[in-house]
Amino acid sequence: MDKKYHLVVTGFSKPDSKQEKECIGAINALQAANIEYAITFIDRCPEFVNFFKNHADENFATSLMTGLSIPMVFEYIGSDFAKMKFLGGYSELVSTLSPD
Repeated sequence: MDKKYHLVVTGFSKPDSKQEKECIGAINALQAANIEYAITFIDRCPEFVNFFKNHADENFATSLMTGLSIPMVFEYIGSDFAKMKFLGGYSELVSTLSPD
């Protein structure tokens, strides 16, 4: 089964910031690996993150206590898109995609 990801990012209003570079980097990494993904921009509705509380695994709930960074990367579990596993941020995505 092919993996599918969901990225939660911010808009690109500050292209030189670390956060924006990591959002673009996550998109580029998935495109380079030819992996399917969905994107949610939360600039105008940051509370939309609460949606993921109902669809992600317990790792996401734990990460809420320690603080979240953008981009947030979720891996879909199964093909029905009803459940996701919280992978982490940009570094975790790059590490997961690395062939090493």
